[in-house]
Amino acid sequence: ENIIKKNATYASTAEAADVLAGLYLERGEKEKAAKTASAGLRLLKYLDIKTPYLETLLRGRLTGDAKKLYDRAGKLCKEDKWTEAGKLFMQVRTNYPKSTWSHTAGYQIGRCLVGLGRHRQALDYWKSFINEQPAGPWRGQAHVAVIDVALEKLLDRSEEQTSELQAHSFNSY
Repeated sequence: ENIIKKNATYASTAEAADVLAGLYLERGEKEKAAKTASAGLRLLKYLDIKTPYLETLLRGRLTGDAKKLYDRAGKLCKEDKWTEAGKLFMQVRTNYPKSTWSHTAGYQIGRCLVGLGRHRQALDYWKSFINEQPAGPWRGQAHVAVIDVALEKLLDRSEEQTSELQAHSFNSY
């Protein structure tokens, strides 16, 4: 804690932030852990130091709970408990919007709607998901899912063709 409080601008300070964040997590102090890990990441950015290993460790301190929620939701999907899984995926999106798990959870929410037989709602959800960040992670998979659901469940060729054209436009980047 003393190293962090001194605001020293060394790479070792970011390493100390990782260790301290881990200790906070072990004690159940998630908010302190998140603040400490965030401070370590900001320091690395400020110093313009490229340390993928340390960055991954610090980001892991921020997303540990997101991954746990995501994994629990995934298990519920395998048990066809779509409503419960969808709620957990939504928690990942709401509580950890900057987590790498947020994007994949966003895609999985649509899968849960399909699992519940709510095909039109799934299409609408995926369109919204795609529109929030068109070139973002998991958007290509969402386009494919829109095509699949439109063809297999709703036989709506206009939906399939629109998403197919949009999916092709991603390949041109």
